[in-house]
Amino acid sequence: MDRRELIRKGGVAAAGLFTGTSVVSNLSAAEPVEARPCFGRFGEDTISFGSSGGPHSHRDGKLLQHRDLKDQFLVFQLVPSKNGKFFVRSPQEIEPDMDTNPQYPDIVLDSRLLSFQLGGDERTERDTRATVRITFGSDQNTDRSRAMGENLYWSITSGLHLWNTRGVRAQPRDYRADFRQVFGNKFVELPGGAGTLKVEIVKHRKSSWWEKAFNFANSNAGFGLVSALGFPGVTSRVLHFVDEAANKFVGSNAKVLFASRGLPLAFSKQSKQEISSAGIRIGCLKSGIWIFARGRDLPLLASQEMTYDATLRRLFPVKSNIRKIVSGKEADPLKDVTYAVLSTRIKRRKISIGF
Repeated sequence: MDRRELIRKGGVAAAGLFTGTSVVSNLSAAEPVEARPCFGRFGEDTISFGSSGGPHSHRDGKLLQHRDLKDQFLVFQLVPSKNGKFFVRSPQEIEPDMDTNPQYPDIVLDSRLLSFQLGGDERTERDTRATVRITFGSDQNTDRSRAMGENLYWSITSGLHLWNTRGVRAQPRDYRADFRQVFGNKFVELPGGAGTLKVEIVKHRKSSWWEKAFNFANSNAGFGLVSALGFPGVTSRVLHFVDEAANKFVGSNAKVLFASRGLPLAFSKQSKQEISSAGIRIGCLKSGIWIFARGRDLPLLASQEMTYDATLRRLFPVKSNIRKIVSGKEADPLKDVTYAVLSTRIKRRKISIGF
């Protein structure tokens, strides 16, 4: 499947998904209907929160920038130190390890959602749902990406049940989703080895977008805790339409928990060097465990050696007594931290330019 097919199929998927339901049947990509900006916009804007938990917006619909990084949802990575111990680090502290070359100048990646934890201090009722939105995009910071023309976006929208069918609050191990599957087993393409990453989490009650769109409640899939949709290789116009439609689904009772701005990142040594040569500092990520959390949680996450427990699907300080935590005799030191854990693989490729 070439890039033109991905763009066309992504646009058809968006139109078919959202115009096929009565909830947003009046939406069109050409004439977007005004909606409460629960998901913000696909660009570089950042959500600013009001006392009610809702976002403020300018008259032109663009969201105000939030000045405080501690309240933004950022991406970190679990990386080894020189002595082999693993610590959570910000992208600014990470050196890329992927070498690209003229034969393979670009980067592709695929991700899996391993777990999601809503912090214990976030109050939820049994009918609470959440929606996690992750958007990868190409950017214009390298010669290769500029040669591709218009930026393309790979957007993943995951619906989360915060309580399972037994009326028990869901645990991090209950959340799993292979994001590559929702892209038709195609990789996210990042020409030139650089791109952007944006994360948003919205909490809402009762009916949710995936139940309305697919009537999952009447099928076996309705008992799952994660339902994911992917929009691969779509243009900014299509992504804007998806944003507006998603806003309609979650309704006016939604609360923006956390959101990030579009985070420019380098995924190869060469892209970092090209961007840095202009006097710009840029964060980097590589294959491995990525962690999405609030900026204010980084000191706690980075304060000691960490490990991701694949059995329990949770982050723990290495020195934690797992037996006591599991038995309830000792509190999980990260119990009040909201975080999502992704496993991401990065490979080098040559992406076809043009149609």
